[in-house]
Amino acid sequence: MKTGLLSLALVALAPAMACAQNWSDNFDSYPVGTLNGPGGWRGWDNVASAAGTVTTAQARSAPKSFEIGATADAIRVWNPPITTGKWQVDAWVFIPAGWAGTTYFLMQNTYVDFGPYGWSVQLEFNSITGQIHDFDDVLVGRTFSPQMYVTNAWSKIEVDFDLGANTMEARYNGAVVSNGIYGIRLADPIQFQCFDLYASNSTSVFYDDMSLTKVVNCIPDLTTTAIPGSPGYGVPNGIVNNDDFFYFLSQFAAGNLAVADLTTTAIPGSPGYGVPNGVLNNDDFFYFLSQFAAGC
Repeated sequence: MKTGLLSLALVALAPAMACAQNWSDNFDSYPVGTLNGPGGWRGWDNVASAAGTVTTAQARSAPKSFEIGATADAIRVWNPPITTGKWQVDAWVFIPAGWAGTTYFLMQNTYVDFGPYGWSVQLEFNSITGQIHDFDDVLVGRTFSPQMYVTNAWSKIEVDFDLGANTMEARYNGAVVSNGIYGIRLADPIQFQCFDLYASNSTSVFYDDMSLTKVVNCIPDLTTTAIPGSPGYGVPNGIVNNDDFFYFLSQFAAGNLAVADLTTTAIPGSPGYGVPNGVLNNDDFFYFLSQFAAGC
């Protein structure tokens, strides 16, 4: 029977499918100069003099990046705000040697020109301490671990947040800066609406390759390679391709419930659809096949 399933399924093998980013910006499509309007970027309270600057002075992905210094307070607003789901934010920052002042990477749950405003994530770089820390470290509900920042190199800011669970984790170059409650102020809604890159009269820092990605429970993304013993075997990589199919097939044939027990029934909408039941049979195979065909 399993041989027959393989013959049937081979026709369903498809080109690689990646879990798509919901938004990204590398600033390369904008002309050099003030960025006020294009791409949704503008100055705080819609003041043009607060907008950031597109520059070729630094770049992680050549040729341009986004310079934030002096009076810059650049925002990128989502209307309506995002109110559900798990999300990942990535942003790369370059702090020159000799940089001075405080500058902020902020995520707002509420933004309207001239108010109201609400912040859920406030990461501050401080040249006196040489650290990046969570500006809300005086409030309860999070664990805080300030990290030393590096200069003259591109460093990665990551923020994972779950609006359903009301949780967050912020990292700098992979090290946790803070984690805990996303809505740290009780009056604020549990949502995301705005990026805010605020210089606070500091000298310039640079941002590049920013993205906001919805985290999907990607069932068919199981492995990086289908070759047992190779690096990435059994490790999801955000891409659904034939390696995932053949990895599942090998685990299904081996009777590996941890990987291949996916459902009670293969009939969409029926009780038990997508619910593991401790039994490995053709329902699991055809359920995986449908998820594989759908991609991420």
